[in-house]
Amino acid sequence: MAIIIKPKRSGSSDSVPTTGDLADGEIAINTADQKIYARSSSSIVNLGTGTTASAAELNIMDGGTSATSTTVADADRVVLNDNGTMIQVAVTDLAAYFDDEITAMPNLVTTAATTVGALNSGSITSGFGTIDTGSSTITTTGLISGGSLDIDDVLINGTTIGHTDDTDLMTVADGLLTVAGEISVTTLDIGGTNVTSTAAELNKLDGMSGTAVGTTDTQTLTNKTLTSPAINTGVSGSAVLDEDDMASDSATQLATQQSIKAYTDATSSAMAIALG
Repeated sequence: MAIIIKPKRSGSSDSVPTTGDLADGEIAINTADQKIYARSSSSIVNLGTGTTASAAELNIMDGGTSATSTTVADADRVVLNDNGTMIQVAVTDLAAYFDDEITAMPNLVTTAATTVGALNSGSITSGFGTIDTGSSTITTTGLISGGSLDIDDVLINGTTIGHTDDTDLMTVADGLLTVAGEISVTTLDIGGTNVTSTAAELNKLDGMSGTAVGTTDTQTLTNKTLTSPAINTGVSGSAVLDEDDMASDSATQLATQQSIKAYTDATSSAMAIALG
């Protein structure tokens, strides 16, 4: 005949035996709370809570490889070993944890993953740090915006473009470029017209006021002083008179050689007749 062992038990919730209820090593069961207690010397020890897990659930924890397709939701839980205690953790807590950890990673390049695929979306925000592409080319069809740009010895900062030794060489404004230095060009084009003059020729105009007159140009000069002029071929104009009798008697006009000779000849003849 089978022997039935009936340990001390209670069907009342939260009922815990005392050392007076149990002998040393004796056990008691609380069927309401599904807990097992035992006396160990002068203490009552909780041997654990009764399990409600199914065989399939226990097999998963034991390393079962079968999987079921499911959509993970915020309310779902995963089992986590929390310093030796198995607990359930919401997936939202894990998402927040991994987000903080990934953000704090100083370098996403590891020994096992030295390259990444093409980044087709997203953005690189402030605080990212230095981007070093080595000898590779950065190509974009959009706007590049930044505080300053340093390419070899050329510096671009706001409205100034310069050199490492002269950072404000050029200043750019709306319709205006100001150069605080020298310009060296092979060809100078102003308004669609090439300037063919040499620097030496342009320097001759330095300090001149009014309009420059070329060697073959025709122009009226007003109130000009000619120092030791050389007049070739001939002179003409309203101030040069061709009057054989000098009738104008002007103090500011000139007589031609012909009129002077004619006047002199006429005067000489008249004097000879008078002297008879």
